[in-house]
Amino acid sequence: MTKVVNKNDLANAHRSKRLLDPAIEALKKIDLQAVGFDPYSLEKVSAFIAWLEKLGSKADATIAQGRLQHENRPQLLITAALLRMSTIPALIEGEQKTLEREIETHKAKSEELRRKGFSEAEISSILPDNQVELGIHNSAIVALKKEQENIQAFLNGSPVYNTDLLDMSKLAPFMQRHKTAE
Repeated sequence: MTKVVNKNDLANAHRSKRLLDPAIEALKKIDLQAVGFDPYSLEKVSAFIAWLEKLGSKADATIAQGRLQHENRPQLLITAALLRMSTIPALIEGEQKTLEREIETHKAKSEELRRKGFSEAEISSILPDNQVELGIHNSAIVALKKEQENIQAFLNGSPVYNTDLLDMSKLAPFMQRHKTAE
């Protein structure tokens, strides 16, 4: 089974290659004369080079796996996630404005009833409690912000792209739109 490569794995592999390759090339220049014509010492240097090359091969395999994952990335999901992400700020703003309107409307009605001489108890019995409605809008804002964070984490997860972070029901319309545009 092939290991799934994440950003850290890829960064570490590139760092390994950047550091190992020059070291290996430098060590390969060591010859019998450089080790005082001691074949045992030259054998040790060669063994060390082989060990470093093995580490380099592991890094190469990680980089190749990362490239493969990138080539096979879920492009439709990425596009749908980007499209959905672009709509979320307006949805949040709409919920916030609705929330503010609800508060202002309730406040204005309360003040109007107060001016007409109604007591606080009477106002409470006339005007419905808007806390449930306010809670719904607040919950919607929290959910939209969480969805935005999850989409951002999905998009930043290259080359892995953890689809468990996405709400597919919210992305479906964007995926459908993108499929029909192709």
